[in-house]
Amino acid sequence: MHEDLKQRLVEKLRQIDPHKIILFGSHARGPAGPESDIDLPVVTEDDSLPRSSAEKNAIYLRFAGVIAELEKEMPIDLIAHAKTMHRKFVAMGSQSSRTIVSQGESLHEKTL
Repeated sequence: MHEDLKQRLVEKLRQIDPHKIILFGSHARGPAGPESDIDLPVVTEDDSLPRSSAEKNAIYLRFAGVIAELEKEMPIDLIAHAKTMHRKFVAMGSQSSRTIVSQGESLHEKTL
């Protein structure tokens, strides 16, 4: 992925104060082909677990709205998690979570 697009993604997403932005998949490990999408987990600062599909969807829509313009340039597969939700996802040890942990490139992470 072009550094310019990475930088613009991070700038857009930082507008809503995420805890962490991760890039994984072919754009992180290379080589990304012309048909490759951007795999992008984003973690919010929220510590509570969403109690319904509507709450999960609200988290997703918060991030999707700010990157909508960039999706016109390249398809983005957005994964939006609250902090607690992301910890549970990683702890599950699924293939997806292991890939994100082992191959993911942190584009932004808040420090204490």
